[in-house]
Amino acid sequence: MRRPKYIQHAIVLIIAAIATLSAAELKAQEQIAIVPDVTTSRAYERNVSHRLADTIRWRDNIRIGIGAPSLLQMRFLEGPDSRISDEQRAYNNTLSGKFADYRYYETPTYYVPPITIEYSHYVNRWFSLGGKMAFSALYCRYRHIATDELLRTDGSYTVGLIVNARFDYLRRKVVQLYSSIGFGLAARFAYNDGIVSPMYDMTLFGIMVGKDFYGYFEFGGGISGLARIGIGYRF
Repeated sequence: MRRPKYIQHAIVLIIAAIATLSAAELKAQEQIAIVPDVTTSRAYERNVSHRLADTIRWRDNIRIGIGAPSLLQMRFLEGPDSRISDEQRAYNNTLSGKFADYRYYETPTYYVPPITIEYSHYVNRWFSLGGKMAFSALYCRYRHIATDELLRTDGSYTVGLIVNARFDYLRRKVVQLYSSIGFGLAARFAYNDGIVSPMYDMTLFGIMVGKDFYGYFEFGGGISGLARIGIGYRF
């Protein structure tokens, strides 16, 4: 018995509709599966771009600090007994000079701790090169016992110029940990006496806290002192 033509047409339409719905559902599932990958990729690209932007933005550092004296820095600052000039030493050995010792007194010795100014530039994400200047002083005054008149000021002064290399082993937006080593020259002046000597500076442990403006603490040795604190600006 043959089916009517309208029944055959209906069966064909039903099969075509089922096939169309199956294809549409499969395409929708493929699009859903792709969306997380695209989202993850975009999030990764944003994260990488932010990190690169931070690295480029904070490529240069300017800082100023003050340090506690180190053994090397103090020995170089004090030097031999040359705070008194040769002429003054010869005068002190004369009779009038010996009488003058009874008329004048020596004030306490004043010490200016190492004051440093530094600039550095990042070559890559963990390594930077720069320069550092350090200044310190040691001086005392001689005054008249009765009138407190100033007779003279004896002192010595040091200036150091250091080429510095720094290595960051932790670099975040707010906190950085680093070490550094540097070499250069230091000059010491005391009246007519002056010397220039090779000098080094090192940081065994350093920490920076902040973003554009920051504070820092270092522990090391050399011309900058034993322990140092200061502030800086990076850009």
